[in-house]
Amino acid sequence: MPLQPGLYVITDRDLSRGRTHEEVVAAALRGGASTIQLRDKTCSREELMATARRLAQLCRDAGATFLVNDDPAVAAEVGAGGVHLGPEDPSPAQARAVLGTAAIVGYSAKASAELARKAEAAGADYVVAGSIFPTSTKENATVVGLEAIPRIKSAVGIQVAAIGGIGPANIGSVIEAGADVACVISAAVAADDVETACREMVERIRAARAIYR
Repeated sequence: MPLQPGLYVITDRDLSRGRTHEEVVAAALRGGASTIQLRDKTCSREELMATARRLAQLCRDAGATFLVNDDPAVAAEVGAGGVHLGPEDPSPAQARAVLGTAAIVGYSAKASAELARKAEAAGADYVVAGSIFPTSTKENATVVGLEAIPRIKSAVGIQVAAIGGIGPANIGSVIEAGADVACVISAAVAADDVETACREMVERIRAARAIYR
């Protein structure tokens, strides 16, 4: 199942300026985010499950897609729309076995067309390319540049999302380069006003799609 094109917001407790995941996500959804991914590697499993259930409901109410980072079992238990995976996580095929055919399964391909093709063959619905721009969110992130987007896009028949250093000033450029979805972390969750920041990025995505698609 494909993602809704548009703005994909990933949570980060450390960057949220004391706001809860629920507060950040509610504001992002009001601002027009179409996909939310819960990413929290510091909380207990019990807390993660409780938070995931609340976020899943917020997303259902808003008509947005809710994904869980790394863990297909948690995604299945809370009724998430799917899961996002990396190289150290279960494979897309393993996630699909847990979540079923209707779930959305994403995979981080970085700048590798080979990884993207393997993810597609294993059942992924979308792959993420990045880090497109320099970012402080992830230590030791390799900057791959805008050129990684069309390279991966040409290698697969599934959606390509872009991540890494994306914000209002450059979000249109990733759409111009061919990304179906733009993923953001700090540009949304660390903003003074999450709703306003997301609304601006959604508008810039729509403007870029009108020109380049």
